[in-house]
Amino acid sequence: MLILLINVLPCNADDGFGCPTSLLMKDSDREKYLSYHNELRRNIAFGNATYSQDLKPIGPASNMYELAS
Repeated sequence: MLILLINVLPCNADDGFGCPTSLLMKDSDREKYLSYHNELRRNIAFGNATYSQDLKPIGPASNMYELAS
């Protein structure tokens, strides 16, 4: 779902998020999505995440980058 949001809401990183105001989403909401995504990414990258079905660990990742606004 996050990938869908990123593809639907293209942004320009030069000036904050720089998204069109017609998208009905505030920069504060975009910042929440970005923070949530990076928290999940960080947990996977450090090997602190698990599959929900069987609690097997995911990761750690050796080449996972953080998204920036």
